[in-house]
Amino acid sequence: MEKIDVVQDYTPPFAQDGKFHVRLTEGRFQNWRRLTSWPLLALFFGLAWIQIDGQPWLLFSFEQRRIHLFGSALSWHDLPLLAGLMIAGASLLFFLAVAWGRVWCGFACPQSIWTWLFIRIEQLTEGAPASAPARRISR
Repeated sequence: MEKIDVVQDYTPPFAQDGKFHVRLTEGRFQNWRRLTSWPLLALFFGLAWIQIDGQPWLLFSFEQRRIHLFGSALSWHDLPLLAGLMIAGASLLFFLAVAWGRVWCGFACPQSIWTWLFIRIEQLTEGAPASAPARRISR
């Protein structure tokens, strides 16, 4: 069998200096995305500090082998209940993604929210990626 040489020097036309830069857009849907993502980020960070009856809403206590989830203290004996909740949550996520996938991916998915947040941080620290001229494919 003959070995085939691999050529690795192709850079896609939308990559600048070998890097991919995501472009931020402006408009109505981008404003909706921002209005949706800020409360979700606040919920993500604030959920650990919200307390009900002296118990946090969300706490993974490895020392006590307990999970405090929305005011309920769950131990390892409640593992079947947690597994059922996770299966139900995964099923709900699947069916919502089938029905409203574009809305979920564009506005509420944690990966999208964190990606857009880090793009903003990158833009503040490194500057706008649109400063370099875009290259085009010549055919």
